[in-house]
Formats: sequence, C-alpha cells, structure tokens
Amino acid sequence: MENQENQTPKSQQTSLVQSGTQPVNSPQKPKKLSENILIKGLLVTVLILAMLIPVPFILNVISEREEYQKNTVKEVGDKFGGNQTLYGPFLKIPYTRNSDKVKKTYYSYVSPQEVKTQGDIDPVVKKRGIYNVILYHAKLNNEVEFTSASFEQLDQDVEYNWNSAELLFSVSNLNGLDDDINFMINGISRPSKIGKSINIGETKLNEQNYSQEIKSVEEILVPVSIPENKNIKVSFPVSLKGAGQLNFIPVSKKTEIKINTSIRNLKFDGSVLPNSSDFSGKNRTVVWRFPTKISTQVWDDLSGLAGNKFGMEVMQSHDEYEKTNRVAKYAILFIGLTFITFFFIEIINKLKIHPIQYVLVGLALSIFYLLLLSISEYIGFNKSYIISALATILLICWFIKGIVKKTKIMGVVFAVLTLLYSYIFVIIQLDELALLAGSIGLFIILALLMYFSRKIEWKTE
Repeated sequence: MENQENQTPKSQQTSLVQSGTQPVNSPQKPKKLSENILIKGLLVTVLILAMLIPVPFILNVISEREEYQKNTVKEVGDKFGGNQTLYGPFLKIPYTRNSDKVKKTYYSYVSPQEVKTQGDIDPVVKKRGIYNVILYHAKLNNEVEFTSASFEQLDQDVEYNWNSAELLFSVSNLNGLDDDINFMINGISRPSKIGKSINIGETKLNEQNYSQEIKSVEEILVPVSIPENKNIKVSFPVSLKGAGQLNFIPVSKKTEIKINTSIRNLKFDGSVLPNSSDFSGKNRTVVWRFPTKISTQVWDDLSGLAGNKFGMEVMQSHDEYEKTNRVAKYAILFIGLTFITFFFIEIINKLKIHPIQYVLVGLALSIFYLLLLSISEYIGFNKSYIISALATILLICWFIKGIVKKTKIMGVVFAVLTLLYSYIFVIIQLDELALLAGSIGLFIILALLMYFSRKIEWKTE
C-alpha cells in the first residue's frame, strides 16, 4: 500500500508531459556561456580604456616640467656666456680698388696655414632652485702661423694698406672672457682692443622659435706689422666661460685641437668629428687633427664660415624627464596587465571585485607617474623609480589583501606587479636594444595570459 501511495499513476505522468510541466528533480539544460563572465570582461575592458584618460594629462605635466627645466638652464647659461664659438684668428687687411672714382675701403680676411689649440675645460655647476646647471670654463692656448702661402690668393689688382693690417679674433659672447687677451706676435706682446660688430652668418631661433635672426660678433683687433717674408707667428691664451656648446671654425690648412676635460657627458657635432676621445681615469682627452679642405684662404667677408663649425656640447644631466615620458607611454601595459590579472584572479577564485575597486587601483597606477616625476627631480630617475614602484606595489597589495582576505592572492599580485615594473625599468635603461627587448617581453606576456586563460571555466553546467 505504501509503495502504491508513493508511486505516481501513469495517467498523471502522461498529463504532466502533455501540459509541459517538468518534474522537480529533472536536470536543466546546460548554459553555453557564463553571462556574468562575459559582462565582467566587457566591463574590465571599458575600465582599462577609461583609466587611459589621465595619461595625456600626465604627459603634459612631464612636458611642462621639462620645458621649465630647459628655460632655467638657458637663463643661467646665457648669463654665464651661453654657446661659444671661436672665430679666427684672421689677418684683416684693408684695400682700395683702383677702378673706384670715389675711394672706398674694403677688407680681405686671410686665414692661417696652421692652428694648434690645446687646453682644459673644467665643469662649473650652478644651482638654480632644484636644478644643477652644468656650465664650463675653458682655458685654451692657441698657436697660429701665417706663411707666404697664406697671401698667394690676394688680388693683385688692388692697393693694400699693409701698415693698417690687423689681427682679428672673436668669440660668440665677449662677456664670457675672463680677461683681455694679450697676443704674442713674432715674440712681441700686444694688447687687444674691441672693434666693430661683423656678420658671421650664423642664424639662431628667436624666442618664438619660428623665425631666424642673423647673428654678429664683436671684433677683437690687434695691430700687426707684416714682414717681407710674410711669416707671422701668433700665440695667445683664451680663458672663456660658456654653457652648452664650444665650437671652432676650420679655416686653416692644418688644424689640431687637443682638449682635456673631466666632463664625461659630451656630445660631438658639426662638420668634423674628433679623431679620438679617450678616457684616462677621471679625465677625457678629445683630439681633432685634420687638413682643412678649403678652396681659398682669402675672403671678402666672414659670413660663410659659421656653417662649417664643429665642436662639443656639454649635456645636462637631467634625463629624468625623457625617461619618465618613456615610462608613461607604457601606461596601457601597466593598467591593462594589472586589470587582467585582477580579472583572472576574480574568475578563477570565484571572487567579487567591485568596478570602483578597479578604478581605485587604476588611479594608484596613474599616481605612480606623478610620484616618479616629482621625486626624480631631486634624487634622479633610477632611485625615484624604485621608490615610486615599491610604494605603488605595496599600496595595491595592501588594498587587494583587504578585499580578498587571502595572503596567497596578495602574493600573486605582488609578484606580477614586481615583474612588470622591473621589466619596464630594464627597457628604459636600454637604447638600441629597447625595441628587441620590448617585443620579446610582450610575446612572453601574451603567452602567459593565454596559458592562464585556459584555467578559466568559460562554460558552466
């Protein structure tokens, strides 16, 4: 009787089937895809894109700080002497043309046969606010020789006033000279005087950085008596202050320049690169030695010579802006990988992380760049990167530990972030190999993401 009571009559089962009603204990149809995972994935993608919005503003702050630093360096450098170029020396010989009805004075500029320059360049550090501006002080000894060959190309159809010949020399900014220059001409000491301004054909950008101005320099002149054999030997010291560039003009038939300096951060530029640049302990010896391939040693003006200048530039040590800018360009990698890591942790461990908590983590990753920029202005890029990265990693790990209450998961987040920040730091230190290292690293990261994505149960029963 009891068995009969517990059994459902066949007529009732038939009616249930006809009415479409399922028994309570019948299995449900499997879902092909978890809708919650799909929605969460789309939400995380939107959050990654949204957290990239602050990146242009961060890059703008970096550019503003870099521009402020450049303006500070330029202001201090200009007051100290600015970019310096040595012009000459030349023999400035006046003449008149016989064909002129009204006599007018013209000048021929004769370059020497040989120039030898040797000296030292010492760094000078000036502090302005939070910046250390690296300037230089050059002490150069110059030996110059004119021979009869230097005068061979003079025009024979004009009348030269040999008694009014002068030795001409100049630098870009006379304010950079420590003292007046005394010239030894054929063993006789002669003081110099300041002449008029001459156009040397060098152009520079004005303050708006879109137009150019013709630059001129002031002459430093010394009367000189030209002997019959035309052999003139000149020696003179130059004590010069400047900032940025120190350039020379290759006008003699033979040029030799030898500079000793303790400044290591130098850039060489211009028409001629140095023959050697060797380190010996803390000092560096830079040598230019070459015959100048010029078609003439006589000019009617000096406006075409500035384009052939060569020399060195003292680079500023403030490279934190460039490196910080490069790090900021990897923001999508920082934010994307961090959010994907959280997403995988959330799905694999069946946790619930609120979108607001994703946003807070994204803001922490963004503030990392501001910490890096501000601290690097005081202690340099490398130390500030370690401090900023460690602070960000610890903050995020402390935050995730409070959410999931699991030390193991916090350890996973710590390992991922540490590897990510270390990877970016290594790339920033590389120059030529940065692209290769970056490509290989991204390939490995993608492979890891594909591997861990297999552990997610995208389909549920």
